[in-house]
Order: sequence, then C-alpha cells, then structure tokens
Amino acid sequence: MAYIPLRKAVEFLGLHPNTLRKYADEGKIETIKNEAGQRLYTALPAIMQYSFPLAPLLS
Repeated sequence: MAYIPLRKAVEFLGLHPNTLRKYADEGKIETIKNEAGQRLYTALPAIMQYSFPLAPLLS
C-alpha cells in the first residue's frame, strides 16, 4: 500500500490537517510513522475520493 505525507493527503482529500490527524487518531484513516516520526497516510482514501464522496466512509 502506498503512503503519502500530511501535506499531500490534505491536498488530495480537501481536509484541514487537524481533521485528517483526528481521523487518523480515531482509526478512520490508516497511518504509519517513518524513521523521523512523521505520520504518513494511506493513499487509498485519496484514490477513493475521486470515485465517490469520502465523507460517508469516514462517519
């Protein structure tokens, strides 16, 4: 699975960075941490957003 940094994830999803962090903390979006401790977000929700709205999946 591909992972992207916060900056790219918010750009793709159109969410505020704090909202994306909250979703990650709640387990609604998968994340991993790199060697530097930065959170990386799964790219799957970004891809899905182009097919249909993501909001119902996150609620």
